[in-house]
Amino acid sequence: MKIKIIFFILQITFTICIVSCGTTKKVDYQNYINRTQETFNEGINVFFQGNYTTAKNLFINYNQIDSGYMNYESYAFLAECYVQLGMQDK
Repeated sequence: MKIKIIFFILQITFTICIVSCGTTKKVDYQNYINRTQETFNEGINVFFQGNYTTAKNLFINYNQIDSGYMNYESYAFLAECYVQLGMQDK
């Protein structure tokens, strides 16, 4: 009888663990896309204003945030920031 009770308690505990681990947090992908696009657009605006140091930092930040997408325009702007600052492209 004790074995059945222990087995039943273990079964309920295992079921609760499976159900609680299976739930996922809702992710707002549109917010993520908007945030990364805002960073990219801000980098372009700052670049054309001539503030290459700030633009370089924004594009580096953008490339770190959006590393899975590989937006080649951001790398081109980043390379041009290095050229304008007289730094060697890394």
